[in-house]
Parts: sequence; C-alpha cells; structure tokens
Amino acid sequence: MNPITLNPDFFTTLFRHQLAVRNVFKDVLGLYGISHVALTHINEKNQLLSLSSTPSLEFNLFYSQLWRYDKTYHPNWYPQEKPATWQSLYTADRYDDLYFLKQEKYQYALGLSLPIKFNHAYFIYSIASKAIEKDSHTVFKNDHALLYKIGHYCSNKLLPLFL
Repeated sequence: MNPITLNPDFFTTLFRHQLAVRNVFKDVLGLYGISHVALTHINEKNQLLSLSSTPSLEFNLFYSQLWRYDKTYHPNWYPQEKPATWQSLYTADRYDDLYFLKQEKYQYALGLSLPIKFNHAYFIYSIASKAIEKDSHTVFKNDHALLYKIGHYCSNKLLPLFL
C-alpha cells in the first residue's frame, strides 16, 4: 500500500470553497452540541484532502506535519471503519502537541473520528464539541449512527469538491 500523502491541492482546496463548505456545515453545527465538522477524503491513490468548518485547525495540523502522529490518518486504523475518540488516536510521543492543537486551542471538550469506506476510497468524519452538557457526551459516546448520518449528509453535499 502506498503511504498517505497530501493531495497536491490540499491547502488551496481547504480554503478555496469556503462559502460552499460553510453553507453545508452551518446546517449541522449546533446540532447535539457539534462545534466542528471536518471531512477528509482519502482516494484510491492514498492522497488526502480535507474540508472543514474550522479550516485553521486542519491547516495547522497538516502544515505542521503533526497529522503524521494522529492515527486518524494511518492506513492501519481507518479501514477498520470503527469510530474512535481523538485522544485515543494521538500517538504517545506527540500526544500533548495534538491535544493542544486539535482540542485545547479551540476549546473542544469532545472529538470523534468516524471512518467509512466510499467506493474505492475512504471518508473520515471528524466531529468535535465544546459542549460539556450530558446530552452531548451521550451522543458522542453512544450514538455513532447519528454522527455518521451527519457526516454522510455533509459528504454527499460536498462530494463534487473532493472529486
């Protein structure tokens, strides 16, 4: 299997379509305490491309190369298609850096990565919340099907931008 690389247009795409991206994400932000949604597409060539409601988070994660220490983007994790908390996916040697960049900096109390196979590729739905209410914690912990539906809604609307 080829190593994961960034799509050559990664940084341009992350910011280029902000109006279209914002219009889709605004439909789901606030539901169940959701404060952040990012969609990552990994194509059959193992090239990664992301769109985000908080593009500065993805920009800093990928520009700094910290993404290489986040198992969310490792080909031994996402094909399992099992949701995982962000914190469980941070490698030990860069845990503090990833926690600061992805959660503390944006005040996200909860973060979840939800991978799903799509044709010969994968989507990873990254969803986070600033909420500390019990209801938000319950959804993030127990209702992954609902969060997958939200990610699916967003990926269907934004699919042309990935292709």
